[in-house]
Amino acid sequence: MLANAVAFVYEDTDNPVKDVTSVVVSPNTVSAKAGTTQQFTAIVKTTSETIPQTGKWSLANNKTTTTIDANGLLTIGSDETVGSAITVKFTADHKETDGTQTSGTATLTIN
Repeated sequence: MLANAVAFVYEDTDNPVKDVTSVVVSPNTVSAKAGTTQQFTAIVKTTSETIPQTGKWSLANNKTTTTIDANGLLTIGSDETVGSAITVKFTADHKETDGTQTSGTATLTIN
């Protein structure tokens, strides 16, 4: 018997655990010219609701002059090569019940 037992429960209020089912990045596929911008958005879905976009944007297969800001605005460097494909990724701050983070991707092709 545990007559004087104390239980501690830790709750991370900055990153509450949600049962994240998917992250949808829009537009999913798009083409744009070098030297322009493209706005992306992310929707984080859980088993019971759609929650606001909270997470981090990242890029792959891009030149260093191509960047994405915290609001999903992609600035395409003028040195990007026509025909190249840049992967835009959003990783949700909200975690799945097993502790993993869910992400979604989109592809921008330089035309």
